[in-house]
Amino acid sequence: MGNRILPMGRAAVRPSRYTWRTFSGVALIGTALLFELFQRGNLVDPLPWPFTLAAALLGGGLGFLAAAEIIEQMPEDKLFNQIATMVALPVCGLLAATFLTRFVTLQAAFTGVETTPQLTALVIEDSQRSGRRRSFGRRYSFTVALPDPRGDRARRFQVRIDKPLYNHVGTPTEARQDCIVLPMDEGRWGVRRVIAPNYFDTPITLENYRRC
Repeated sequence: MGNRILPMGRAAVRPSRYTWRTFSGVALIGTALLFELFQRGNLVDPLPWPFTLAAALLGGGLGFLAAAEIIEQMPEDKLFNQIATMVALPVCGLLAATFLTRFVTLQAAFTGVETTPQLTALVIEDSQRSGRRRSFGRRYSFTVALPDPRGDRARRFQVRIDKPLYNHVGTPTEARQDCIVLPMDEGRWGVRRVIAPNYFDTPITLENYRRC
């Protein structure tokens, strides 16, 4: 019995040799996803663009390094998988880094600070429905923002809602007459946050609905 010969047209898989580049990229994305599931605080105001740009470049760079190393381990004939990896990981790294920057900002601004949350009306700007009815059930959310007298600088973010509230509001109009009321407080450096349910909490209900 001689040496086994690989069939023609099939590339051998390279030995797996992952380094800190892959583990850093995967850890960044995994940490962001984990915090996203449990996060209740939502940053009201956008961060200064230099911070956001620096975080995006760092996250995108780590994602690119991880993608390049993972591609090196792929069979040479898996061109589609290589392209998908090279596109997806930098984008995921960018999004993960910007999310973690907001998370760290919230922790720095509110840890050890006693605040008194005030109920605040947030304008409903859009509604979303996702998921399948027969799998884990549909998920409903609103895109909301704080009406800011200083101009259109308040950050938009999504909050989880239940189906009756989604059906009651329907598709938000340009008149922006629908609002939900949620607690908002202010920490160090004037940083404002809105408290909303995380992935495991009970979604927002009709009790929080108001006409603006």
